[in-house]
Amino acid sequence: MRRSLPVLAALAAALALATTGCSSDPSGGGNGGSVEWRMDTNRLAAQPGKIVTHTATCPSGTVAVSGGYNIEKNAAPLEVVSTLPMGDKWRVSVRNGATEPQTLEIVVYVGCAGR
Repeated sequence: MRRSLPVLAALAAALALATTGCSSDPSGGGNGGSVEWRMDTNRLAAQPGKIVTHTATCPSGTVAVSGGYNIEKNAAPLEVVSTLPMGDKWRVSVRNGATEPQTLEIVVYVGCAGR
């Protein structure tokens, strides 16, 4: 099952920041809304009922201002436990709701902006 809606929302938010010239920093600092996108893909073994986590990391000197994920899996039920920024990273955690182990391909996207 493809789960790309959060990715589209994250891209729309980044586009809105870039086109309005708004700062990505709530304090009014930042770099005028310029966002650099990164992605990281990994295949993870998920045991039944267990959570697996994957992150994408921003370059040095930048912080995560937006992010999302895509999970390539057509079989069992999956629960996205969290998708959130952690300093210079975007972290996604997924629980395997199946009764059997699965291998998940998780793509994590992160939008990075200057501090």
